[in-house]
Amino acid sequence: MLLMVCGAQAQDHTIDSLQALLQKPKLHDTTRVRLMTDILDYYLQTGYAGKEPYTAKLKSLLDNKLSQKQLGVKEQKAYKLALGTWYYHQAAKIFTKDNAAQVIRYFDLAIPLFKEAGAEDDQWAIVMNKGMILRKINRPKEAFDCYFAALKHYEQKNDLSGIAQVNTAIGLSHQELSETPKAIKYYEKSAAYYAGIKKPSSSDLYDQMILLGNLAVAYKDENQPEKARKLFYQAIALAEKVGNTDNIGAGWRGLADMDLTEKNYEEAIKKYQKGMLVSQGPEQTAYLQMGLWEAYFKTNRIAEAKKYLLECQANAELANEPRLLSNVYGDLYLTYKALKDYKKALEMYEKHKKMKESLGMESAKDELKQQQLKYAFEKRELNYKLATQKKNAAKNIWLIVLSGALLLIVSGGYFFYRNSRQKQSIATLERNQIKQKLLITQMNPHFIFNSVQNIRNLINNHQNNDAVKYLDQFSVLTRQILENSNENYISLDEEVAMIQNYLSIQQLLYNHKFDFSIFVQDEIETDSTFLPPMLTQPFIENAIKHGLSNRDANGKIEVKFFLESGKLFFEVTDNGKGFDASKTFSNHKSLAMTITKERLVGYTKNQDFVVQTHNIKDQNENVVGAKVSFEIPYIYEN
Repeated sequence: MLLMVCGAQAQDHTIDSLQALLQKPKLHDTTRVRLMTDILDYYLQTGYAGKEPYTAKLKSLLDNKLSQKQLGVKEQKAYKLALGTWYYHQAAKIFTKDNAAQVIRYFDLAIPLFKEAGAEDDQWAIVMNKGMILRKINRPKEAFDCYFAALKHYEQKNDLSGIAQVNTAIGLSHQELSETPKAIKYYEKSAAYYAGIKKPSSSDLYDQMILLGNLAVAYKDENQPEKARKLFYQAIALAEKVGNTDNIGAGWRGLADMDLTEKNYEEAIKKYQKGMLVSQGPEQTAYLQMGLWEAYFKTNRIAEAKKYLLECQANAELANEPRLLSNVYGDLYLTYKALKDYKKALEMYEKHKKMKESLGMESAKDELKQQQLKYAFEKRELNYKLATQKKNAAKNIWLIVLSGALLLIVSGGYFFYRNSRQKQSIATLERNQIKQKLLITQMNPHFIFNSVQNIRNLINNHQNNDAVKYLDQFSVLTRQILENSNENYISLDEEVAMIQNYLSIQQLLYNHKFDFSIFVQDEIETDSTFLPPMLTQPFIENAIKHGLSNRDANGKIEVKFFLESGKLFFEVTDNGKGFDASKTFSNHKSLAMTITKERLVGYTKNQDFVVQTHNIKDQNENVVGAKVSFEIPYIYEN
């Protein structure tokens, strides 16, 4: 990296020194190959890739040497390592989506060479890079194969930098698929690993800069502005430290986006323009221009807005970013419509619709979910095998023999007894599962009608961004409910995501008369904790519908999951009218809550299962809200 900041004379001196060494006639071929590889490295790092000498000569020398049968093991590894590096350099020089097929071909040639040479760090770094290029060209299944294979390797090695990189990449995939809570979870894992690196390399600092920017965007999308602003400024400072102008621009864009959301349009314009001053890449510049379009469009300066959007379109086409270009077409539709150029508006709408359909977002989500399940299963299977082997090694051979004899004696009676009990258990389980699926699939038609009607009102009021946001949330919630109706247990991650979408839609239905928060205790591993789906929703609905019925504004709903004495508890509180002493909690139970209580009794096998209810009082003993809590049966998979 030091060579990158030296002047031209220093560069010439370095190249001259390497070339002078190559002229020595008595150099061993392995030394000659290493010198040529160093020259390739130097030209790639200093931005002169494509102009380096000896490229063809090195490839020819390596092909010739590796074709010789009398090579020793040590020489074979040295030449394979050099050839793998050669292929990596060819890929790095053309690493763009336009050259994706050729880049992937070079990577596929390099990976087995590094493996055979014993260069694991190089091998898995290329696997990660292959995943990134596959993601960019919308081949998610293959990309996720690369990510999770790399994650398994880095975890076995306890390589903190590698684990952090993979978690960042997986988080970015979730973020692109609008699964922001999951993205935050992976980003925070990545940040924790970077914090554990005592002496971060320049590469670690660069990767951490990318992570901070992505995490800031995720917190912004989750409506946590204070966390987002802090992270954006940290990302800008780190980008300035490593000298990355595009990410300085990305940081200013994130801060400007937040000003835009808060309707501070002039402040947003200033920050977008700050980003424009430093950004050089077409993709980053396009996003900044899109932000300027929105700020001018919302302040009714349509001509200026159109100018920036057309510049944005040119940069999006230059960057070959289909998702970005799809959004540009949608914004052009709104712009031409505002200018009453309806022919052009219709043309842009058709382009937007066609491109959005081609992106295949739902297919990508399914692929990601399948890969995560596959990875979790393989990890559990490996842990199980290791535990079993350890256990078997400690067993006494005589104990096994005696146990086997005893088993033969009692097996006849046991199997008869078990067959009878299994029939009863299966019948009970089937009844419980039918009740569960009935509850989960009975989406309230009134709730659906109101949701669609409110989204329609947003469109009629030209609040298109809000309409798209709520429509996306409503479709995701519908999909979550239908998918989970076929599951007996889902992860706490998935339950929280479903609650988040449900509460966001309820906010719209109740005209934003309440805010909400969801808290999960830090000690809970949300991806390893599994619980029956939709046990909590009827109680949250009750808190909104009945608890806040006396409020027109400033309502608050708080949802918590916490551990106590090894048990998982759910709690929902509101700042409404509380429980009327003359009307018990039971009087307000809906059919959904009644079935939920029966499900809880079935899961816990406790007929005396109690849902705890309390009024919340201030210091003057005035009722200021209500609290409902109960224990949730769960499974922990380590």
